[in-house]
Amino acid sequence: PIWLSKENLIQITNISIRNNRQFLDRFQKNQPSDTFLLRAQPMGIIGHWIAGNIPILGIISLVQGILTKNLNIVRVSYSFGNILSQILDSFNNVTYTNNNGKIISGSKIAKTISVIYYDKTDINFSNDLSKLVNVRVVWGGKDAVESISNLKKNVDTTDIIFGPKYSLAIIDKSFLSEKKITQSIAQKLAFDISVYEQRGCNSPHTVFVENKGNISIEKFCEYLGEGLEKSLKLIPKGEVSSDTVTRILNLRAQYAFTGIIKCSDGIKWTVLYMPEATGIAEPCYGRTIFVRSVNNIYDVLNKTNHHHQSIGLAIKKENKMDFVEELSKKGISRCPDIGSMSLYEIPWDGMFPMEKMVRWVSVYE
Repeated sequence: PIWLSKENLIQITNISIRNNRQFLDRFQKNQPSDTFLLRAQPMGIIGHWIAGNIPILGIISLVQGILTKNLNIVRVSYSFGNILSQILDSFNNVTYTNNNGKIISGSKIAKTISVIYYDKTDINFSNDLSKLVNVRVVWGGKDAVESISNLKKNVDTTDIIFGPKYSLAIIDKSFLSEKKITQSIAQKLAFDISVYEQRGCNSPHTVFVENKGNISIEKFCEYLGEGLEKSLKLIPKGEVSSDTVTRILNLRAQYAFTGIIKCSDGIKWTVLYMPEATGIAEPCYGRTIFVRSVNNIYDVLNKTNHHHQSIGLAIKKENKMDFVEELSKKGISRCPDIGSMSLYEIPWDGMFPMEKMVRWVSVYE
């Protein structure tokens, strides 16, 4: 709802279209001194392949396709087809009068969108759809992205890929100085972990905590567990696959011998800490977070690369920008504060998607 607010949509459209969304409506100058006019025209048809594990994220690319005045075809998972169709049906009951007195009908916008489902094994249909569209937007894991990327397409088709990414968090020792400060940052991190059951590319799986703070890392793990328990009231636990349950139980057994475990009754959440462990852990999902101790937050830099999307930060202000500068050189595209990792903003994955959804036309005065 926050992302879909009028204020946010105006902001992201402006920032994506040369800081002036009016280019989507008419020819005009970019700068007063220019001798030519510019216009952002839609690319044509955008095909959106929506990830099955978090289908609601497809709304993010679909809305940007609408704002750039393209036609949109959305390929959904079987379970999400009816939900998205119902959302789009609500357009039929909406009209809007703009500043020029023009009435815009939601039903006309709805007619520019098709929601479809087909079996992914139907390669002929997949290729036909891929060749039809001017832009392919793909959400999903490695196998899904590779499968769709390898479909036949026209030579001038543009691809916007939101593929598999890993995210983590970093906390410096200043946030382990007092109980209230530590509990607060632990609660914020717990929220980021709980959203989407860690299936989002912006969900943290490992948190690096700088040691030698007034609060021990063991105590931080306890506070993080309390935060995860509280988060259950705001974000109830979804269904967990049998594979995830097995992984969680195996990890708990392993850490029982070599580390520290804070966990819920059942498999609602798990905090795992091993003092000797140093690397980034393989994701387990199901609200399972791995805590790692570091002597200095800069020790984390050599563990990051362009496969890591978001790094949630709790770093004192005077050190933050220098640290983010170094992270950006490693290929990191998002450095939100802990507690804001689950938000979606523009740019995303290091790009402005709407830039790739329009073509620029120029004419001299």
